[in-house]
Amino acid sequence: MKLETYPNRDSLGFQESFGMKDCHTFVRGTLRFDGWSSITSAYHDIGLSSDDKVPAKAKTLRDVLKQRIAATPVRELN
Repeated sequence: MKLETYPNRDSLGFQESFGMKDCHTFVRGTLRFDGWSSITSAYHDIGLSSDDKVPAKAKTLRDVLKQRIAATPVRELN
């Protein structure tokens, strides 16, 4: 099984709950199936991870996707 590591965001707020408040360095991470980061990045790129409200006229996930993709700036791929 291929896995990849994915670092979590700021972990300092979790030091005490893990009983490690005196550590000088504290890093949390997650193991995910290989490719997870690329897929999540693509979701982010088309706006699916946005906190923006979904327009009321969007009735289905397809409607949301169409609106988010249309609003996504085109970028050149290397």
